[in-house]
Amino acid sequence: MIECLDSDKLLTIGQALDWDVESGLRHLEHCDECRARLEGLRLTREALVETEDVEPEAIRRISAALSDAARIEKRDTGEPSRWASAIEPLVAGVTALVVLTSSGIRIASLAAGVLAFALGATLLLGGRKLARRVPALTSP
Repeated sequence: MIECLDSDKLLTIGQALDWDVESGLRHLEHCDECRARLEGLRLTREALVETEDVEPEAIRRISAALSDAARIEKRDTGEPSRWASAIEPLVAGVTALVVLTSSGIRIASLAAGVLAFALGATLLLGGRKLARRVPALTSP
């Protein structure tokens, strides 16, 4: 005999049946396809359930190997170092000033120069953030 279900299981079943439990269970009684899919899910879950204990040392070694691999991948992807990340906005700001002055635009005050510098740096940082969020903008 099956024991009563706990609240979590009842909640899961209710949500799965869109809270129309009676109709959902009736459908399950008469639909061979749904019963077969449910049995397939049961067998899959049963096969994936942990059956053996894993030694803590094995977990530690696996974690260490994954951390090392992630560190190597990060290094090999050509991500800029912290120094490069700090210097790039400065270079972008100076570049903005050079572009403006070489275009014949006169920078009349210190405030205008600071604004041009900040705009160049901001555009670089904003572009970098946009490239991270939009996968199509990053190179493979």
